[in-house]
Amino acid sequence: MASQRMLGVCTWTFGDLSLADIAGRLANLGDNVVELMGNLNAYQPAEARQILQDHNLQVFSLTPDNVDLAHPDDTVRAEAVDYYLRLLNFAAGLGNPLVSCHGYVGRVRPISNLLEERSLFLKAVKQVADRARHMELRLVIEVLNRYEAHLINTAAEAVNFVNEIEVSNVGILLDVYHMNIDESNPATAIPQAGN
Repeated sequence: MASQRMLGVCTWTFGDLSLADIAGRLANLGDNVVELMGNLNAYQPAEARQILQDHNLQVFSLTPDNVDLAHPDDTVRAEAVDYYLRLLNFAAGLGNPLVSCHGYVGRVRPISNLLEERSLFLKAVKQVADRARHMELRLVIEVLNRYEAHLINTAAEAVNFVNEIEVSNVGILLDVYHMNIDESNPATAIPQAGN
């Protein structure tokens, strides 16, 4: 018996529409999953879960607000870590979807230097991943293209990062839009990322 293919979209693409409106549109399109924008002020987990269930949709993953886990300013980075820790609680309330993690969208160059910021990112992600592991949640590093973020732009870079982080619940999220820009061969990038 073949498994049902998951088809969905991220809710941020619908702008300011309510989650109920978005869910209705996705259900009409035949979608069965959604990547929910992690706007912690927009709705409570139980409310979001009910709205989506009413439209036969499941939360596949959460995409984060634009926070900066690699910023050289300790205060900015601490606020980003705090956001992710609250996002994990939100994820637990939704039924444990994947939690996406990536660099700050719109910052395509380091403020200090790439080596330092990658190290800061690694340390911050490890802190979030450790908490996620204790909550039985899975964190996925989303690979963004070089015109949107500066830290991890290819599957190979993501594999190196995940291997370096050494936390078992951290995986990789490849997005064909971003892959089309930065992968020389997107078809080989997928098996390169492993399972």
